Amino acid sequence: MTAAPSASRTVLVTGASSGIGQATARLFAERGARVFGTSRRALGDDGGVEMVQLDIRSEESVRQCVDRVLDRAGGIDVLVNNAGVMHEGFAEETALTDAQAVFDVNFFGTVRVTHAVLPGMRARRQGHVINVGSLAAWVGEPGEGLYAASKAALAR
Repeated sequence: MTAAPSASRTVLVTGASSGIGQATARLFAERGARVFGTSRRALGDDGGVEMVQLDIRSEESVRQCVDRVLDRAGGIDVLVNNAGVMHEGFAEETALTDAQAVFDVNFFGTVRVTHAVLPGMRARRQGHVINVGSLAAWVGEPGEGLYAASKAALAR
Protein backbone atom coordinates (compact mmCIF):
# COMPACT_ATOMS: atom_id res chain seq x y z
CA MET A 1 0.00 0.00 0.00
CA THR A 2 1.78 3.15 -1.15
CA ALA A 3 -0.72 5.94 -0.71
CA ALA A 4 -2.58 6.57 2.52
CA PRO A 5 -6.34 6.38 2.14
CA SER A 6 -8.30 9.41 3.24
CA ALA A 7 -10.31 9.32 6.43
CA SER A 8 -13.46 9.10 4.32
CA ARG A 9 -12.50 5.67 2.96
CA THR A 10 -14.26 2.63 4.36
CA VAL A 11 -12.38 -0.65 4.18
CA LEU A 12 -13.69 -4.17 4.80
CA VAL A 13 -11.02 -6.82 5.48
CA THR A 14 -12.09 -10.45 5.77
CA GLY A 15 -10.08 -12.74 8.02
CA ALA A 16 -8.79 -9.86 10.14
CA SER A 17 -8.46 -11.66 13.47
CA SER A 18 -4.82 -12.63 12.89
CA GLY A 19 -1.94 -12.73 10.42
CA ILE A 20 -1.96 -10.83 7.14
CA GLY A 21 -5.59 -9.78 7.52
CA GLN A 22 -5.04 -8.28 10.95
CA ALA A 23 -1.89 -6.47 9.83
CA THR A 24 -3.65 -5.15 6.71
CA ALA A 25 -6.67 -3.93 8.69
CA ARG A 26 -4.47 -2.18 11.27
CA LEU A 27 -2.38 -0.51 8.57
CA PHE A 28 -5.44 0.89 6.82
CA ALA A 29 -6.70 2.15 10.21
CA GLU A 30 -3.33 3.74 11.02
CA ARG A 31 -3.49 5.56 7.69
CA GLY A 32 -6.87 7.08 8.45
CA ALA A 33 -9.43 4.73 6.94
CA ARG A 34 -12.49 3.51 8.76
CA VAL A 35 -11.84 -0.21 8.88
CA PHE A 36 -14.14 -3.13 9.50
CA GLY A 37 -12.39 -6.45 10.06
CA THR A 38 -14.11 -9.79 10.10
CA SER A 39 -13.73 -12.98 12.07
CA ARG A 40 -15.81 -16.12 12.44
CA ARG A 41 -15.93 -15.47 16.19
CA ALA A 42 -17.39 -12.36 17.77
CA LEU A 43 -14.42 -10.23 18.82
CA GLY A 44 -14.01 -6.78 20.31
CA ASP A 45 -12.63 -3.91 18.27
CA ASP A 46 -8.87 -4.10 17.79
CA GLY A 47 -6.31 -1.37 17.06
CA GLY A 48 -8.78 1.00 15.41
CA VAL A 49 -10.48 -1.85 13.57
CA GLU A 50 -14.20 -2.37 14.11
CA MET A 51 -14.66 -6.15 14.21
CA VAL A 52 -17.73 -7.77 12.65
CA GLN A 53 -18.63 -11.44 12.76
CA LEU A 54 -18.60 -13.20 9.38
CA ASP A 55 -18.58 -16.77 8.14
CA ILE A 56 -17.80 -16.50 4.43
CA ARG A 57 -19.23 -19.99 3.88
CA SER A 58 -22.72 -18.64 4.56
CA GLU A 59 -24.73 -16.39 2.22
CA GLU A 60 -26.79 -15.22 5.21
CA SER A 61 -23.71 -14.35 7.27
CA VAL A 62 -22.21 -12.43 4.34
CA ARG A 63 -25.44 -10.49 3.84
CA GLN A 64 -25.69 -9.64 7.54
CA CYS A 65 -22.06 -8.54 7.72
CA VAL A 66 -22.21 -6.33 4.64
CA ASP A 67 -25.56 -4.85 5.76
CA ARG A 68 -24.06 -4.07 9.18
CA VAL A 69 -21.07 -2.29 7.60
CA LEU A 70 -23.31 -0.37 5.20
CA ASP A 71 -25.60 0.67 8.09
CA ARG A 72 -22.62 1.98 10.07
CA ALA A 73 -20.56 3.52 7.26
CA GLY A 74 -22.86 4.06 4.28
CA GLY A 75 -20.61 2.36 1.75
CA ILE A 76 -17.53 0.23 1.24
CA ASP A 77 -14.66 1.74 -0.73
CA VAL A 78 -12.15 -1.09 -0.44
CA LEU A 79 -12.77 -4.81 0.02
CA VAL A 80 -9.80 -6.96 0.99
CA ASN A 81 -10.71 -10.64 0.55
CA ASN A 82 -8.18 -12.22 2.88
CA ALA A 83 -10.06 -14.97 4.75
CA GLY A 84 -8.90 -18.45 3.88
CA VAL A 85 -8.03 -21.88 5.17
CA MET A 86 -4.94 -23.99 4.73
CA HIS A 87 -5.25 -27.64 3.75
CA GLU A 88 -2.46 -30.15 3.97
CA GLY A 89 -2.84 -33.64 2.63
CA PHE A 90 -2.36 -35.46 -0.61
CA ALA A 91 -5.24 -34.91 -3.00
CA GLU A 92 -5.88 -38.61 -3.54
CA GLU A 93 -6.15 -39.15 0.22
CA THR A 94 -8.48 -36.22 0.87
CA ALA A 95 -12.21 -36.84 1.14
CA LEU A 96 -14.27 -34.99 -1.45
CA THR A 97 -16.16 -33.17 1.33
CA ASP A 98 -12.85 -31.85 2.69
CA ALA A 99 -11.78 -30.73 -0.78
CA GLN A 100 -15.10 -28.95 -1.27
CA ALA A 101 -14.71 -27.24 2.11
CA VAL A 102 -11.33 -25.78 1.05
CA PHE A 103 -12.84 -24.36 -2.14
CA ASP A 104 -15.93 -23.15 -0.27
CA VAL A 105 -13.75 -20.87 1.84
CA ASN A 106 -10.79 -19.98 -0.39
CA PHE A 107 -12.68 -19.48 -3.65
CA PHE A 108 -16.45 -19.36 -3.18
CA GLY A 109 -16.18 -17.38 0.06
CA THR A 110 -14.35 -14.66 -1.83
CA VAL A 111 -17.00 -14.80 -4.57
CA ARG A 112 -19.80 -14.48 -1.98
CA VAL A 113 -18.33 -11.41 -0.30
CA THR A 114 -17.45 -9.77 -3.62
CA HIS A 115 -20.99 -10.36 -4.92
CA ALA A 116 -22.38 -8.65 -1.80
CA VAL A 117 -20.08 -5.61 -1.98
CA LEU A 118 -19.68 -5.00 -5.72
CA PRO A 119 -23.19 -3.67 -6.49
CA GLY A 120 -22.66 -0.74 -4.10
CA MET A 121 -19.28 0.03 -5.64
CA ARG A 122 -20.77 -0.06 -9.11
CA ALA A 123 -23.66 2.20 -8.07
CA ARG A 124 -21.16 4.75 -6.70
CA ARG A 125 -18.83 4.14 -9.68
CA GLN A 126 -15.86 3.69 -7.37
CA GLY A 127 -14.16 1.08 -5.24
CA HIS A 128 -11.42 -1.49 -5.13
CA VAL A 129 -11.48 -5.24 -4.58
CA ILE A 130 -8.22 -6.84 -3.46
CA ASN A 131 -7.95 -10.63 -3.34
CA VAL A 132 -5.16 -11.99 -1.17
CA GLY A 133 -3.65 -15.03 -2.83
CA SER A 134 -0.75 -17.31 -2.23
CA LEU A 135 2.48 -18.27 -3.93
CA ALA A 136 0.98 -21.77 -3.83
CA ALA A 137 -1.28 -20.68 -6.71
CA TRP A 138 1.77 -20.82 -8.98
CA VAL A 139 4.19 -23.12 -7.13
CA GLY A 140 2.35 -25.78 -5.19
CA GLU A 141 4.17 -27.86 -2.61
CA PRO A 142 3.74 -31.62 -2.13
CA GLY A 143 0.73 -32.25 0.08
CA GLU A 144 -0.84 -28.87 -0.69
CA GLY A 145 -2.53 -29.71 -3.99
CA LEU A 146 -6.07 -28.76 -3.00
CA TYR A 147 -4.97 -25.59 -1.22
CA ALA A 148 -2.88 -24.64 -4.27
CA ALA A 149 -5.78 -25.43 -6.60
CA SER A 150 -8.17 -23.23 -4.59
CA LYS A 151 -5.70 -20.34 -4.64
CA ALA A 152 -5.03 -20.85 -8.35
CA ALA A 153 -8.77 -20.68 -9.03
CA LEU A 154 -8.87 -17.38 -7.15
CA ALA A 155 -5.87 -16.03 -9.07
CA ARG A 156 -7.42 -16.82 -12.42
